[in-house]
Amino acid sequence: MRLGQGEYVHSALVLEREQFFYSIFEVEPESRTLLDDVRGLPLRDTLLEWEEYSNRAAQTAAAWVKRWHLLDEWCARMAEEFFVLGNAFYLPPRSTGRSFRFERPFYWHRGTSTRAAAEAAARAVFEYTMRDSFDNEERQARAEGLEKAPKRNPEHYRWLARYQCKGESTVSIWKSLNGDRRTYEAVKKAIRETAVEIGLTRR
Repeated sequence: MRLGQGEYVHSALVLEREQFFYSIFEVEPESRTLLDDVRGLPLRDTLLEWEEYSNRAAQTAAAWVKRWHLLDEWCARMAEEFFVLGNAFYLPPRSTGRSFRFERPFYWHRGTSTRAAAEAAARAVFEYTMRDSFDNEERQARAEGLEKAPKRNPEHYRWLARYQCKGESTVSIWKSLNGDRRTYEAVKKAIRETAVEIGLTRR
């Protein structure tokens, strides 16, 4: 799964949409033809070859999204990127974090305090220093234009893929949970909200 690999990403929306595509490949094996078409292609050495290849990618992507009921413009664009770059178009941001060091010396004055009190004081200063350092890292991440990664349950993307691409009903998806405590309304809401978040027009 792609979600959860890092807390800050270049684009939360791109990451969510990519997660949805991976869920399609997972729940519907026939959809993987988009990736299979990339394998065995010859290298493109000339501009003409690249133009021909790009045209083929656009045609393949257009047919693929139509086959799987993905009619929004971004779906065709993302399918084409998957085809052209072979399932590796999204790269997580390179880490720019700095090492966190805590070097303040602490002493336990045995004659004036207990060990427990000394440990508590040392721990309080350490935690304050750590929080301050990590707060600075988050401010730097936001200043660089990074966004917080979405925290949606990956299962919600699979439900949406089953609904949209496999044609399963919400009731069928809910019943397949086999005694799970989540209600039908919860599953229906998750499918609807996930579609809204990624900008997908439901069938």
